Amino acid sequence: MIIDAHAHIFTNIAGQRGANKTSSGTFGKVNVGNDEVQMLPPTFVDSSFNVDMLIHMMDCNGVDKAVLLQNPVFGSINEDVAEAIRAFPERFVGTIQVDPLSDHALETVKKIATPKQSTLKFELSRGWGWSGIHPGLQIDSPEFMDIWDLASELELSVIVDPGRIDNPGYQVAQIDAISQKYPQIKFLLEHLGYFTGDLIGDETAKKRWLNLIELAQKENVFLGFSAAGILLDEDYPCPGALRLLEEAVSIVGANKIVWGSDLPTTLNKYTYQQMIDVVLKHAQFLTGNEKKQIMGINALDFFTGFDS
Repeated sequence: MIIDAHAHIFTNIAGQRGANKTSSGTFGKVNVGNDEVQMLPPTFVDSSFNVDMLIHMMDCNGVDKAVLLQNPVFGSINEDVAEAIRAFPERFVGTIQVDPLSDHALETVKKIATPKQSTLKFELSRGWGWSGIHPGLQIDSPEFMDIWDLASELELSVIVDPGRIDNPGYQVAQIDAISQKYPQIKFLLEHLGYFTGDLIGDETAKKRWLNLIELAQKENVFLGFSAAGILLDEDYPCPGALRLLEEAVSIVGANKIVWGSDLPTTLNKYTYQQMIDVVLKHAQFLTGNEKKQIMGINALDFFTGFDS
């Protein structure tokens, strides 16, 4: 079984990147303030990627199930995710996105949470997430502590995307403290620590990366292996990403790592099948069982709501 634990859908982009509003452009472009950014391949004429497109890609590439994530740049689409789950309950589970500093954050989480939509997603990065929208944001602030309390009460899991190693969302000490305070909450740290190509050879960056990866030695902390190659700006079959994966496996074990594609933005660099084959064909340091764990079994362990 293959489970894509990091996929996006959107039909009309209406979000925010830093101080700039975002909106749909054409031919794969997204409007960010007064600028246009090529976020998707130009074959995406209306710059959308709806649930039917995702289902078709999954079917064509042998992917059985997927987790629908959200991002502030694309906008909060809690109801769209819920609708996709209702339409394809055997294929999807999804995440909940709220602005952590919103007065209505807790109310929204309570309203949206269901057994199949029971994971909070927090994009902490400055470039894509809440640290850019709310400078100085800390995940151990009083507002966030209320969210952690609610997540514990509702038995929700949490995905944290820390962003680049050198950005203010990379709050390793705070993630460490929160995951210790709430051992009943399962945390998944995305993009395998978000190592970028410009930081290769930077020993300080490598130490911070190791500190984050080591958090997954805890029982309730997992790592997401998605978009690692594109962050390193390398071509398929992504040898640098595979070296990072091998090192992470040696530190935390293959049973703590969850594969995802980060569709559709990653299609700018790779095909869907290539993203799958990075693990299945090219991670020769993994056993067959370890590949099965990373490509599906671990997602079943982390996310609730999947039918086995």
